[in-house]
Amino acid sequence: MPASDSGPGSAAATTAAGGRLILVYDGDCPLCRHYALLTRVNAGSGGLQLHNARDGGAIVAAISARGLKLDEGMVLIIDGAYHHGASALHVLALVGTSSDRFNQAMRGLFRNPRRARLLYPVLRAGRALLLKLTGRRPIDG
Repeated sequence: MPASDSGPGSAAATTAAGGRLILVYDGDCPLCRHYALLTRVNAGSGGLQLHNARDGGAIVAAISARGLKLDEGMVLIIDGAYHHGASALHVLALVGTSSDRFNQAMRGLFRNPRRARLLYPVLRAGRALLLKLTGRRPIDG
C-alpha cells in the first residue's frame, strides 16, 4: 500500500482550506510529465506546484528521508502530508477540476481509492517500460 502521512479525506479538507500542493514526478518519463502538466486543481486548493524529481533538492531529500521511493511512485505533498503512488493520484482526483476531458477522466478513474490502488501498478509498469525504451535511468538507481 502506498505510504501517506494522513488519510485522503483529511488531505482534501486541508487542501480545501487553502493548503499548498507540490507534485514531485519523474520529468524524464513522458507519461509522468504529461500527467503533471495536464493536471488541474480546484481554485480553492491553492494551486499545484510541479517539481521534477530529477532536479533533486530539499524536496527530494525530504521524500527520501521518509523512505519513499520515487521510482515506485510520484509524491504529492500537502501542508507537510506526503502521499505516494496511488494515494497521490487519489488525492489529486479529489481536489482536481473537471475543466477538460483529461481531468474529468482522471477524476473518474482515481477518485475511488481501491481503483487507484489497482491501476497504479499498471501505470508504474508503463513508466518502467518507457524509461527502458528511451534509454533513461531510474531515479533511485
